Amino acid sequence: MKVIICNAFSLNMLETFPTTIKVTEVSEEWIKAQNFEFQSYIGHPSTTDLVSARLGKQIAFNRTTLKLTPGTEILVVQLMGDRKEFKEMTQQEIQQYPIKYFWIKVEAEK
Repeated sequence: MKVIICNAFSLNMLETFPTTIKVTEVSEEWIKAQNFEFQSYIGHPSTTDLVSARLGKQIAFNRTTLKLTPGTEILVVQLMGDRKEFKEMTQQEIQQYPIKYFWIKVEAEK
């Protein structure tokens, strides 16, 4: 299954209003078990390197605008720790870096 992955969510991404969004926190283990193919909208190379290392899949750097329509589902990767360049991180720092993952679904208004 191809899934959009990004490192932020903004109301500017929503193409139509009114709309409802459903946000669910998911675990890194759940993401790995799904064997997703990712379409990246992560605009920072260091972030893609970190997320690739954690999820065990190559995630491309892609700084472009994302517009979401009803029915779209995305995975948002939220970095929670101090900002540090990936190339300066040890393997231990990579594995311990605090990251939260959110599954967001844009629902059609009824």
